[in-house]
Amino acid sequence: MQIIVVNVHTSETMTEVIGKAARRHASAGTEIIALRPHFGAEAVDCNFESYLSAMAIMDRVVGYAEPYDAVVLAGFSEHGRDGCRNSSISRSWRSARRQRMWR
Repeated sequence: MQIIVVNVHTSETMTEVIGKAARRHASAGTEIIALRPHFGAEAVDCNFESYLSAMAIMDRVVGYAEPYDAVVLAGFSEHGRDGCRNSSISRSWRSARRQRMWR
């Protein structure tokens, strides 16, 4: 099983800490893929940063090209949760991103 664990912030150090903790508690045979957004806030402290983080998280998950079985959002609150849950939007967004990349 492959699980993506997404840090809701852009902090590389915190992403490493989150990844290590997830690996320590994962079942044998589970691969943890720790990711962070390519853009956004280093810390989410207000509504604007929360919305920015949600967009950045969805962009990061949809842009991840390898197969995965689950996504865990590692952060306080629900940044991007609803968007990531909607798999039909994720598939169409991923398809649109690929088409733009080849233009």
